[in-house]
Amino acid sequence: MMQNKFFTFGKQKTVGALAQTYNLAKGPGFEPNRPITGIASIHNAANSDLTFFEPATPDDSLRNTRASACIIRPELANADNLPPQTAFLISDHPHLTFAKMQNDLLTEQYPFDDSEKDDADTASVAPGAVVHKHARLGPGVRVGPNAVISDGAVIGDRTRIHAGTVIGPGVCIGQDSVIHPNCTVTHATIGARCVLQSGVQIGSRGYGYIMPEPMPPEGLYPVPHTGEVVLEDDVEIGAQSVIVRATLDETRIGRGTKIDGRCFIAHNVTVGPYSALFGGVSVAGSTEIGTGVVIMGCAAVAGHLKIGDRAKIGGMAAVTRSVAPGEFVTGIPALPLTETRRMFATLRQLTRREQSRRRGDK
Repeated sequence: MMQNKFFTFGKQKTVGALAQTYNLAKGPGFEPNRPITGIASIHNAANSDLTFFEPATPDDSLRNTRASACIIRPELANADNLPPQTAFLISDHPHLTFAKMQNDLLTEQYPFDDSEKDDADTASVAPGAVVHKHARLGPGVRVGPNAVISDGAVIGDRTRIHAGTVIGPGVCIGQDSVIHPNCTVTHATIGARCVLQSGVQIGSRGYGYIMPEPMPPEGLYPVPHTGEVVLEDDVEIGAQSVIVRATLDETRIGRGTKIDGRCFIAHNVTVGPYSALFGGVSVAGSTEIGTGVVIMGCAAVAGHLKIGDRAKIGGMAAVTRSVAPGEFVTGIPALPLTETRRMFATLRQLTRREQSRRRGDK
């Protein structure tokens, strides 16, 4: 069995129990009573481990796996040379099924966190944490060492505030959320089941200055930011990302949206539900992003634009105009994908012609 010192596996499961729980069909070598005590990659899985296989993985990894159980697609159930020691479970989406099992069966270990001492009826505050007398902690809340919960903050049931995190005055956080170490949350309302990875900053003042003409001796005048940040339910924010509060109303992140690490979301931005922003994305102020939008790594989106539902923005793109629903743009400046490909094809042809002409001159 593959040992993992950062996550613990729950109670021992059997192949039959997993098949029933996740509604999986029985494949070759199915043994309902075979024990499963761990989860691992197909390359490193050993006896009593569960793994999965997708066709993109090299074929020899499936033939050579030593896992006790493996989730595969239906079309592989009759494949040749399947390892006889492995029990196979059938799923239309093996990776998705495996990911759900990971979430259900593995528990992450946190510093100073002893889950066995959880009390569902009372909040637990670690030594060194500071909780204001007018803050409200719901049943089962856990507050880690050196965390600060300020005046008027409301923390929903079973939410975990880990070490070194600061929750500002009046902040509301919904139930079953997880705020990882060293986050700062001010001027914000956070929904249920949200996750902030380490170092996230929510609700800081945005960048905004009035530039009078002529410029007075005191220089730029800072615009007050008196709004807030709203994270709807099931939002996840990656490590060291920053979401700043609105000038007057809300900077809002829609339900189920996932934002990767080191992203920056400026004041007054709205991101629709179920969108995905990859690492290093920056969005300037007052831009509206629709539902199901995908913005790939290190892309930059200018302010006061509209990005339509289900649009896609390629990695490192510079978006300087609004994007229509369903459109895929990429490049600097960002253009529709087909136009970008045509432009580069033309450029290659011109380059080859010029190279050929120069060879002819010689």
